[in-house]
Amino acid sequence: TSLMTSLMAGALVRLSLESANRALIIKKLVSMLYDKGQGGQGAQEQAAAALANLASDSAENRVSIVDAGGIAPLLSLLEGAHADCMLIAC
Repeated sequence: TSLMTSLMAGALVRLSLESANRALIIKKLVSMLYDKGQGGQGAQEQAAAALANLASDSAENRVSIVDAGGIAPLLSLLEGAHADCMLIAC
């Protein structure tokens, strides 16, 4: 459900406060950007928002997002029609 996805994304962001967890969590969030199944667009929006928060924290996080393959799915969100996704992906 959307609520569950939101809670999971929030938990991942809180866990990412520990630097040892960051790279693994960023990979999971990037994989959520590709998820068109259960959570659908809501999951993608939550993952994009979490990645945006992490990216704003440090250059190391931005590099980890790029290394995890986050650019392509974020660009796909920008190309999509949903305005909320577009704002988050920016």
